[in-house]
Amino acid sequence: MSVTNTGGQSKSGTVYFYDPQRTQSRYISLSPGQSTTLTFIFLAPGSGSFTLRASADNSISQGCSVTGTPYTPPPDNANGDTITWSETATHQPTYDGIPYTCNHAFTYKAVVTPSLTLTPSTLKSGYGFEVDARGSIVITQIAHGGDCTNWTSRTNTIAPTPPTTAQIKVGWTVNMTMKDKSVKTQPATITLSRKSTTATLYTWEAAQNPISELKLRKIYTNVELTGTKTNPKQHNVTLALTGGGISSRSLGFDKLLVKQITINGDMYEDDHTG
Repeated sequence: MSVTNTGGQSKSGTVYFYDPQRTQSRYISLSPGQSTTLTFIFLAPGSGSFTLRASADNSISQGCSVTGTPYTPPPDNANGDTITWSETATHQPTYDGIPYTCNHAFTYKAVVTPSLTLTPSTLKSGYGFEVDARGSIVITQIAHGGDCTNWTSRTNTIAPTPPTTAQIKVGWTVNMTMKDKSVKTQPATITLSRKSTTATLYTWEAAQNPISELKLRKIYTNVELTGTKTNPKQHNVTLALTGGGISSRSLGFDKLLVKQITINGDMYEDDHTG
């Protein structure tokens, strides 16, 4: 800002500068007609209008109104394998010896990667296969905005979790008559059992199957599934991962992964039924 002594005498006094957060001052002495330039550093608020004022000896001589352009983070979003969210934070840098409060917003994304291993992946119909399912997430910062450029990266404080539910979806059901003559059913959608948990990785396996007398952790195929030794057929096995994410913001994952098993005959071709 520029200050001029327009009077006919030398003048000394204090010039005050008022910004939205602080009052700064400079003591100056000017001869008649003399001018000087004073530099004041300030940080604008992240949003809204604010007023800058200056005075000499408490007499307002200059003022202006300015509208700040805030950084608007994108809205929270959940889209299949990806969730995005924003967090706000403040810090206090010092400019010209004066501390200021800066407002910032940081935007992050978490992406889930599913994996599915079926063992064996080639078998005769009527037999079962084991499942190893996994859901891991990777978190990265994708955007930033704020009152200054001194703080552009920050580790997220909200920690999303991997998907919490894993299901296997197949195109068949299996009805089994047990030794006690009861009939039990393996449905077309089977919820898996959680095997291990870390901050970024959940793993699952098949639960003990009620249609197995030995309660084996397998998913059984229907003996009527098509496929022979000379003409094997593939059948889809779909892993559905849901939930997790950030429950407090209603952000969850919903990811599918499709694998195949190959049927190359049926269990009745063997000497026993397994």
